[in-house]
Amino acid sequence: MELHYLVYVFQLLPYLPHHQHGQIMDHMKKQYGGSLTQERLMLLKIHPYPKITARIDFKYSANQKSEMMRYISYYPTYDFRDESKNGFDGSFISTNLPDPKYDYEDDNGDGKDDELEAVSRDQWSISANTNYYVTSSFGVVNTTNDPKVSSYASISVAPIYPGGDYNTVAGTAELLGVFKYSQLSTPSSVSNREALVLNTEILADREYDKIKTKGDLENYKNNVNKRVERFKSNDDYQFVITLKNPMSIDSFYDLVSDYNLEVSELYARGIDSEKNIVTIGTKTIQPEVLESIQKEASYSFKGIIEIEGTAKGKDLKKIMKNDKVFAVEVQTEDQPAFGLYWKKETLNK
Repeated sequence: MELHYLVYVFQLLPYLPHHQHGQIMDHMKKQYGGSLTQERLMLLKIHPYPKITARIDFKYSANQKSEMMRYISYYPTYDFRDESKNGFDGSFISTNLPDPKYDYEDDNGDGKDDELEAVSRDQWSISANTNYYVTSSFGVVNTTNDPKVSSYASISVAPIYPGGDYNTVAGTAELLGVFKYSQLSTPSSVSNREALVLNTEILADREYDKIKTKGDLENYKNNVNKRVERFKSNDDYQFVITLKNPMSIDSFYDLVSDYNLEVSELYARGIDSEKNIVTIGTKTIQPEVLESIQKEASYSFKGIIEIEGTAKGKDLKKIMKNDKVFAVEVQTEDQPAFGLYWKKETLNK
């Protein structure tokens, strides 16, 4: 079994007129589904600040899909890393993989995110011979030493404690490609990699994975909302708010102001040109970044779907009754908060 990757990068420069520039490059032949000989790289100017974008395109074979189904938990994971640790600052990430969860790492504690990671929590919904991609966006901070970004594929396991990260299974990380800032106009060299397969079953997010029907989702939502009612009014709590429908950025600002929310992370919904669902995530809650996400050319922005952060118990009790809010999950020592929009979206079809 082989998983084939195309890794490419392109640079978006500030203060240039909006334009498109195409570049043709050869694509490796795929052993299943025929051959794809060309992939066009588009250069688009829609951002008011210097940034780079790296993207991975890939497919799973039918055999790989069958292999995934053998395991309780098989979380395909893709990440981009600033190997220099001081050249770039992670801005946002998006993918059309099902039910993604994002992670942002500041490995050297300098306040900049040097790693962006996407984990699919729903391997059962991944389709064979389907085009998937993960796109990452980094702000350019320091190019003195020609910084480089690498991309990896791996398998993750569920967090071992509430609020923890999805952790890479030891020995599963595979390097897909590396590029330097000075080489952004050329594609990285890429080779075929063996598919990553676990030999033993691993535990999943039990409570989350048990949500299989609309009834399961409604019961779970009611239970987490009841927990909020028991919290102390003036204590601070970490929350994940799932909205009923995608919310505009202006309405998001109003919600934050009305309920005194300290926001640490957002998830948003987009639809790409192939009508695929795209999930966008960011921890950089700044107007220029949110505007960049809204104007991104690779998808049509629909709105914000989940909000993570900290708030007083009294404000969470109030927002739970807002007619735009689907559920309020609060993370405690024994209870994780997952975010429910993907479940709501897929189970209510």
